[in-house]
Amino acid sequence: MKLKGFILTLAMMANTSYASYQKVIYGDDNRRDVHEVSNAMFLELASATAAIIKERDMETVDGVTTISGKTLGDRIGLCESEPFRDQLSVAGCSGFLVAPNILVTAGHCARTETQCQSVKYVFGYNKSAADQTEYTVPEKNVYSCKKLIKSVLNSKTPWMDGDQMDYAVIELDRDVEDVRPVKFRETGKIADGEEIVVIGHPSGLPTKITDGGFVRKNDDDVFFVANTDTYGGNSGSAVFNVTTGEVEGILVRGERDYVREDSCSVSKSCEMGECRGEDITRITNVKEIMEDTGPVVDPVTDPVVDPVTDPVVDPVTDPVVDPVTDPVVEPVTDPVVDPVTDPVVEPVTDPVVDPLTDPVDDEEEEEEPTGDDD
Repeated sequence: MKLKGFILTLAMMANTSYASYQKVIYGDDNRRDVHEVSNAMFLELASATAAIIKERDMETVDGVTTISGKTLGDRIGLCESEPFRDQLSVAGCSGFLVAPNILVTAGHCARTETQCQSVKYVFGYNKSAADQTEYTVPEKNVYSCKKLIKSVLNSKTPWMDGDQMDYAVIELDRDVEDVRPVKFRETGKIADGEEIVVIGHPSGLPTKITDGGFVRKNDDDVFFVANTDTYGGNSGSAVFNVTTGEVEGILVRGERDYVREDSCSVSKSCEMGECRGEDITRITNVKEIMEDTGPVVDPVTDPVVDPVTDPVVDPVTDPVVDPVTDPVVEPVTDPVVDPVTDPVVEPVTDPVVDPLTDPVDDEEEEEEPTGDDD
């Protein structure tokens, strides 16, 4: 009887956990492929988005990695009317770059070091042309987990009273090439009703840029709730402020994705402001990136100065000294001595002569010229 009850409890936990990560369509479906978007800021933010993919779904030959697997239609059993049903569906979660080798995602996407290292982090998994049917990226776009810096997943269930914090910070095996890390909010919180855009991999699809969402509930310190057209696979996606372009949070939970319609499935749809909304962990709760990476510096307009190797010099109080023409001399510890013209005097064997009390008799002793007058 106890075993039966335990199995039932596990089943309930699994169902609750899975459902909590689902998402949905609010109003119109605003998901768009990269090739359909002209907004330059959105496209740059999309380049910093990574798909989290199992290694078995990729093959690398001659520096090119091919991503393959089932289509979304085959995997979910979608109705013919569903968009993107013929596209590849392989990404388990999404993530985004906040420093050259630091990635942020949802906590439930990287719970353990083992899980972190069992997948790859792929930049550029997108549909860049309408007629594209194959998905390839340069091998250099594929990264591994070097270290799981932090993973937090505080569930809230009938038997667990967690605050629902959900995020993970990952150190990649090397710096990401040709991608600028995103900027993120460091203090305060997003305004009520603010418009947002989500960029990630809904249902494992190639990158989708989804705007048209807005903040609908904003009173919890851990997360805020928004209307965003997001799905499982969007977990770990960055949620950006449309006005500032900064990350406001991490997409982590939401409404159920699909519902059955006759013999196939369709996306669940809700009117704007209806259903439960989508939960977004506030990025300001991710203390590890606030401490370790800080704000991103533009290498062009704000070059980084190393205080050790490149100390700041005040041109008035500390004029620049040319080490060739004007070598720096410390008069106490490093008097300049020319070993040819100014040989070192040994105070015992060659005592210093005082020119007042012990004048040199020019007639008795004639000094060798030193060359100082040359």
